[in-house]
Amino acid sequence: KLYTRQRLIDASIEVFDQQGYAATTIDDIVAAAGASRATFYLHFKSKLEIARELERREVEALKPLWQDLAALKPTDISREVIEGWLERAFDFYRDLRLELKAVQEAIAVEPELREDVIETVERAVDVVAPLIAASHPGADKQDARIRAAMLVWQHERFAYFWILRGMEFDADHVLRVFADVWMEALAGVAAPKKARARGKRATSR
Repeated sequence: KLYTRQRLIDASIEVFDQQGYAATTIDDIVAAAGASRATFYLHFKSKLEIARELERREVEALKPLWQDLAALKPTDISREVIEGWLERAFDFYRDLRLELKAVQEAIAVEPELREDVIETVERAVDVVAPLIAASHPGADKQDARIRAAMLVWQHERFAYFWILRGMEFDADHVLRVFADVWMEALAGVAAPKKARARGKRATSR
């Protein structure tokens, strides 16, 4: 049963990638899996259930990342630590690229899944906001939460267009710029002027 269930999930990911989530039917999935509709319905009630299973797996894969970030104290935050965390976060998008792309497409047509994803993003914001507040004594809690949401959404949207949709950027340059942004937000450390100037010259080329 586990093998058959996994085969249906793998086939779904493949067909979602080829045709897009909205255009994929149950018949497409079972044909790719070499199974029957009856077999599909033994494991899943609908296409949405597969999308929710993919989203659940993504959340489980993300947990160690956010737990590590939540465990940081203000004195732990350094450029090396932040760059290491960002590298792991971007690798998450690379490792689960097809699954993440399918879930992002499903959000557009599945309101229930959209609510699940919003809850996931809110949990990430809840991790980042205390770090911002701790690094900026006297900062308003709502201000810290807004800044945290901006960081999380910026990271998620950038990774979507860069890694999932193939927008071209140099990986080392991305890591450097993101580290600048996160260090400024989490530790109040502005990027060196020379680094910003290099970024401008690289963009102009």
